[in-house]
Amino acid sequence: MADPRTSTDSIYNFVIIGLLVIVFITSWLRDKRKWFGKTGKPLGEMVEESLEQMKRKNDLLQKILEDQSRRIELLEGRKGGGKE
Repeated sequence: MADPRTSTDSIYNFVIIGLLVIVFITSWLRDKRKWFGKTGKPLGEMVEESLEQMKRKNDLLQKILEDQSRRIELLEGRKGGGKE
């Protein structure tokens, strides 16, 4: 006859192994999402893209600043020319 404790122990062993496998898979999937994001792109590629976007925004802001500076100089030149 089979010992009833042996079958119960084997069930517990399978349950524990199953839980460990589930924990391992979920942690692996979370790490994968952390490094590849929702788009599936590697972290390095996402950082490069965000740097390019920041550079473009910086260039645009620089152009706006230069344009505003020129406008201020023109306005000051007109005001200064009238006073002198």
